Amino acid sequence: LTLHVQLFFVVCVTWSLYPFIWIATVGLRAVPFRMEAYMFSALDVISKASFGIIFLTTVPKAHHRILPLPEGGKDSNERTKPKAMFDGMLNRRRGRSGGQE
Repeated sequence: LTLHVQLFFVVCVTWSLYPFIWIATVGLRAVPFRMEAYMFSALDVISKASFGIIFLTTVPKAHHRILPLPEGGKDSNERTKPKAMFDGMLNRRRGRSGGQE
């Protein structure tokens, strides 16, 4: 299965369980409130965690990007790259608008 199909399946299956829990808890009042909270919390964790795990383990490492370190990071060369990129974007923007902000 492709990544999109796997993620679609996870979302469809986990999200389709929400109405059943709602019917059992709010509609029929067959489950106490504390159990309702546990069921919704568990379903939230399962749906989001399974989506994230499938996504992160399926995407090839070649598509991962290394983000630059924030200010105060250990590598001083990495801190200058975002500023240079921003300055380049700003200069291009100023060039298009005639130097006015």
